[in-house]
Amino acid sequence: MASAAAAQEWRYDVFLSFRGGDTRNNFTSHLYNDLIRKGVITFKDDRELPKGESVPQQLPKAIQDSGILVVIFSQNYANSTWCLDELVKIFECKKAGRQTVLPIFYDVSPYDVQNQDGKFGEPFTEYEKLFKNHFQKVQEWHVALTEVGNLSGWHLGDRDESKFIDEIVEAILRRLRRSSHSIAKDFVGMESRLEKMFDYLDLEQLNKVRIIGICGMGGIGKTTIAGVVYKDIRWQFEGSCFLGSVRESFEKNGIVFLQKRLLSATLMYDGIPVYDVYGGTDEIRNRFCRKRILVILDDVDQLEQLESLIGRRDENWFGIGSRVIITTRDEHLLKQHGVDETYWVEGLNYEDASELFCSKAIKNNFHEEEYRELCHEFVKYASGLPLALKVLGSSLFGKSVKEWNKTLDKLKKIPNEEILSKLQLSYDGLDRTSQEIFLDIACFFKGMETDYVLKVLESCGFFPDSAIGDLIDKSLITICCGSVWMHDLIQEMGRAIVHKESRENPGLRRRIWLYKNVSHIQVKNMEANAKAIVLRSWKQEEQLSAKVFSRMKVLRLLILRDVPASQDIEYLSNELRYLEWYKCPCKSFPSNFQPGKLVELHMKCSNIEQLWKRSIKPVNELLKVIDLSYSRSLIKTPDFQGLPNLEKLNLEGCESLREVHQSIGVMKRLVFLNLKNCRNLVALPSSMCNLKSLQTLILSGCSKLIKLPDRWEDMTCLEKLDATGIGMEQLELAEQWDFHLPPWLMSWTWKNPHPMAIVFSSGLPALKELNASYCKLPERAIPNDLSVSFPFLERLDLSGNNFVSLPSSISNLSHLDSLEVSNCKRLQLLPDLPSTITSLHANNCTSLENLPNVSEKQNNPVNILMEFSNCSKLNDNYQGNIKAAFTWLKSHLLFLLASRLVLSMRHERCCPEKGYYLGEPHSLMFLDISMRFPGSEIPEWFNCQSSSNPLTILLPPCEKWWNIAGFVICVVISGKAVYEGQRPCKFTLYEENKEVWNSYLSLKFPSNDVPLTSDHLYIFSVANPIPIKYPSYVRFESGHCYSSSGASPIPRDPYEEQGVTEVELTFDENVIKRCGIRIVRANELKELIQKRKPSEEDTELGLESEWVRKISSYLELIDSSSANPIPIDPCEEQSVTEDTEFGFRELRRSYLELIDTVIRKKTRSWEMKIPSCSHGNYVHTELVGSVGELNQLRDTPLTLSYWRLRFFFFFTILNYSGNYPFSVFY
Repeated sequence: MASAAAAQEWRYDVFLSFRGGDTRNNFTSHLYNDLIRKGVITFKDDRELPKGESVPQQLPKAIQDSGILVVIFSQNYANSTWCLDELVKIFECKKAGRQTVLPIFYDVSPYDVQNQDGKFGEPFTEYEKLFKNHFQKVQEWHVALTEVGNLSGWHLGDRDESKFIDEIVEAILRRLRRSSHSIAKDFVGMESRLEKMFDYLDLEQLNKVRIIGICGMGGIGKTTIAGVVYKDIRWQFEGSCFLGSVRESFEKNGIVFLQKRLLSATLMYDGIPVYDVYGGTDEIRNRFCRKRILVILDDVDQLEQLESLIGRRDENWFGIGSRVIITTRDEHLLKQHGVDETYWVEGLNYEDASELFCSKAIKNNFHEEEYRELCHEFVKYASGLPLALKVLGSSLFGKSVKEWNKTLDKLKKIPNEEILSKLQLSYDGLDRTSQEIFLDIACFFKGMETDYVLKVLESCGFFPDSAIGDLIDKSLITICCGSVWMHDLIQEMGRAIVHKESRENPGLRRRIWLYKNVSHIQVKNMEANAKAIVLRSWKQEEQLSAKVFSRMKVLRLLILRDVPASQDIEYLSNELRYLEWYKCPCKSFPSNFQPGKLVELHMKCSNIEQLWKRSIKPVNELLKVIDLSYSRSLIKTPDFQGLPNLEKLNLEGCESLREVHQSIGVMKRLVFLNLKNCRNLVALPSSMCNLKSLQTLILSGCSKLIKLPDRWEDMTCLEKLDATGIGMEQLELAEQWDFHLPPWLMSWTWKNPHPMAIVFSSGLPALKELNASYCKLPERAIPNDLSVSFPFLERLDLSGNNFVSLPSSISNLSHLDSLEVSNCKRLQLLPDLPSTITSLHANNCTSLENLPNVSEKQNNPVNILMEFSNCSKLNDNYQGNIKAAFTWLKSHLLFLLASRLVLSMRHERCCPEKGYYLGEPHSLMFLDISMRFPGSEIPEWFNCQSSSNPLTILLPPCEKWWNIAGFVICVVISGKAVYEGQRPCKFTLYEENKEVWNSYLSLKFPSNDVPLTSDHLYIFSVANPIPIKYPSYVRFESGHCYSSSGASPIPRDPYEEQGVTEVELTFDENVIKRCGIRIVRANELKELIQKRKPSEEDTELGLESEWVRKISSYLELIDSSSANPIPIDPCEEQSVTEDTEFGFRELRRSYLELIDTVIRKKTRSWEMKIPSCSHGNYVHTELVGSVGELNQLRDTPLTLSYWRLRFFFFFTILNYSGNYPFSVFY
């Protein structure tokens, strides 16, 4: 039994080294037999060597394959050069750190062995003569004897030999004793968790101490995982200790008690005196600094506990190769201590959760069919929490179906106390502010957008940023896809805390979220202590009487959505800080309402005619936001004199509004003003020009507006102006308008059938967005010097106009990312497009004859979307269209190769700073290209074609999965099908007919707004879904990191030999007529790069063609290392060959020089072009900062993957900033 677990790690548990003539037939034989009787697999040379094999050849292998190396020193041990060579090998294994060496001094003293003295050392006199030409060999024997002789072991002396052997055997058994590898029934789902833990522990890395954190909410299984890992690996260490319930023991008995437990358990000795914490730290450090030990600290909640038990991270209390595992609910604690990795424990999936619950609740005593549906309900309630599954399952064991139903009904009303008390420990450890914020989220905001939650909490007087971080660290909430989430049972725990404030009287509770509680207060006509009320979608038949709020004097937060209420509001709390009332029935606020503490006011779709009655002038220096959008009865805005700090005013859709109060100019901090669709608004007050901070002004849909501010140049921060449809009812006055737009304007939307000379004649050098769609622009209405007028233009919408062609100067818009020309029915020709373009919409351009040319050196080809639906004349130039499409595709595939430099990283720790994962590593996993244009014939380049659905591709037997960069797919879309905009395509990988991975890709089909008139070709790509090891701080719902298509990575190591043998694509029926696919291999992409020549821009910047060679060499170096990846911690010493190291150093030096050159040249031109306004030199500052950081890295220890990441990171940053030095990649 003792050796069961060792079988996978070692072939032998123990190797015996001895001098045959001295001890073979006595002491060694007895020791060997005792070990065998105890189940220890032991190697002894005269018993275990196969016949015919020479001893010297086999022994080194046996030493390497043994976990414990026992050396039995006797009088004549040194007489045998064979024994001495064996000892040298043993000592080498000891230095490697993976094996334990135990010396036994049989009939010789440790002193004689250590110093090669007395009779034991006599042979060395002869050796020094005999091996005078091989002195190094003799020296190795000396060192091995000295070092092994100094190890802790056993000295027989005058002791009883049988008892001596018993002591040795027991000590060996203590090292080997461990649990079997078979996973107990309680440990459902443990195998996958152990795989992650062993990956993090990296037990083969013996040159450093690794500390691993296990983090997660209460009851998620942290202690269970740590316990299983401990039982599985403790025998590999010189000492081990599982220190459970650290938090509880610390509170009851103090830190000294824990120190004593750690010492006694690890050393297996209780007599170590520890009187105070300082003595304890000294004992732990001194006794363990040379030992390879395993320590588990379970349920830690304070940094003091860690520093007193394992020391600070930089103090090295334990010997190299040691491992420490810390379980906690507090991620911040792990960050403070500086753990190497953090394993975030997730809930069980449905299958594992069902298995665990049934193992407790049903076992083998019932017919499962009777309980199947009820099991589903209980498993759903537990939401994957092992604690809840065990507690509920155990409580139901042996009970009838009727009792199960009663328990389920009770849980819906009153949560299980045992579960909640366990979960509440995390809440109890929060400070007061964090507790308040947690209760607000649990009661009101689960699933809400993070920005919205932060805004509301901040309005209520909290400082939520740090508190939210604290709640995340304590595993009470998570942020996923931009929203705040928490486990269902955590939410129940929070609501139960509020419920306990008053079980019988809801009016005494500080938070109310149930309709029945408000109704109870209303019916009973009682006073209420509520500080926050959030009600959504009132489902009761009776109306809410607005009078109910007159009894709530301390209300700070009120959110009502779709709650029908009477108009008789008489009182609102003066403590209100955030008020959101959708469809408020009131015509104005009560006269006794003094909103001096109100920060945000949101009353969309209300019946408000005026906020305050005529005699009231509100004074509020805290109010930042007023949103009265679609309050169609609003006839006038308030006097703004008393609202000097208002930042956002939204009056969109206020159709009865005729004027804006003249006092609007006093709001010096107003940044956002929306007057969209104020159809009766005739003029704007001249004081608007005093809005010095205004950044966004939306006037679209103000069809009667004929007078605008005269002094636009006074609005020095205005960046976005939308004037779509203004003055539509006053066309005859349109020509009187005289725009003097500010030159710093960044977004300008006109979208009017009025003369457009005012747009194109205006010098707007900072403009990034221009929407001039449906303006009836004729031919030559757009000047040929666009790049001069709009040098930084990124998005241009010219849809629905009447021109036949566009000026060739569009190709000079070096920042243009998106171009829309849909519904330009007369458009025949598109000019060459700039290399920055990633989105082109040209649907329903029925006169368009050719696809435009795009430079091969696409600068940002991560996501490419090109749409030419219903461009019927394109069918006449099929080959030209295909050629253009392949130019775009080539650029995209080249970027795919660059992304693989990131995707190929093997270890999470390769990047110590999260910034170098580019924030979202999953965004690189499925690089998206989407092209659609008329056609019905798939090009031959797609070498696997079929009309069947699904389409299956068998990979060649010799195909290496890592060599596949991705897949490019072309389908023929039926022109008769009806589309909904998004249609799924299942992408599946098989290994010998067994599905190993699948993903549902959302294909971007045309919507019903653009019905297809004929068959179309649709080309898209899928990158090889190789897994990324995510950083510990990146967490995603259900434990997966999803791309925009919903795909998750293959749960395998990309450097292992993959067994994928088959690829399958499955489409919706009646959508696809034919499909073709092409496997794109890494070597094809590399050839594209090697053929690339420098562009004119490269030459202008002084970049020589030598860089093409250097980049190619770099990629070859990356490829050559992918089979045996180098460890990537930049703080580690790396075993990199001199040639490799020199090559990388040269690349790094040239790379830094390149960036310096490019930034200096580019930023100088930017400084001349960008006007000196508040946002003018942003890009320049960012890039110079990047160079500064690079300069600091010149002496960073060289590591292959670390610089691989640096290279890709700065390449991405510079491209994103509009600087394109890396066009040599393309």
